[in-house]
Amino acid sequence: MHKQWSTFKVSKKKVADDESRVAQLRAKLEADQAKFEADRKTEEWSVAGWKRKAEAEAALLSEERKNWKRICEKDNAEKMNLRNVINNLKADIENLKKEDVEIEKIETGKSRC
Repeated sequence: MHKQWSTFKVSKKKVADDESRVAQLRAKLEADQAKFEADRKTEEWSVAGWKRKAEAEAALLSEERKNWKRICEKDNAEKMNLRNVINNLKADIENLKKEDVEIEKIETGKSRC
């Protein structure tokens, strides 16, 4: 009976040790789960924050593109107007040169007569 009693005491001590170890592991698990949930929420919020920032930057970029296109169209229109003016001036110069040549022909014809 003594052997059984000592075996029972050893078993009881082992069960008590196992229970305390389980309680410690359970507490650690709960703490780790809470930390995981907090980290996950932080990551989700962080992702949501970055997503909002990216969307805001995309909207700003879109607006900047629109402004850039508008400015380019205005600039192109101004350059086309200037090009037309230059071409008109070149045509006027050519006409004046032709007129000068004709006037010289007339003057040389008069001076010969």
